[in-house]
Amino acid sequence: MRDETRRRARNTGVAEERLNGVSTPHKPDDAGKNSPASISRNVARDFGPFLTLGLQLAISVVVFFFIGYWLDGKFGTSPWCTIGGAFLGAAGGMIKFIREALALGKKSDAALRKHENEKREH
Repeated sequence: MRDETRRRARNTGVAEERLNGVSTPHKPDDAGKNSPASISRNVARDFGPFLTLGLQLAISVVVFFFIGYWLDGKFGTSPWCTIGGAFLGAAGGMIKFIREALALGKKSDAALRKHENEKREH
């Protein structure tokens, strides 16, 4: 049980201290903040959502392309449904891409402003 508590504390970035049978969480020292592992975790956490946007766009184009290809085979309208499906996938994917990028950008900007305000207060 004790090892489980330590593992959770490490994974969440919170260290636990036992005082009179009561555990009190506190932030670890700032010594590890500039370690390479900490920096790479922060980069992955900050840019991870942006990296998936391109994959989502590509998947939507490919999926709609193959739906159009299947429809062409079924109705004998080659290549019109394939072309239409590719364009439909690209349009839908771009709309989703732009909406998500704007939302993530706003979220990232808000987090940056909050961090800068906290720095000024200290």
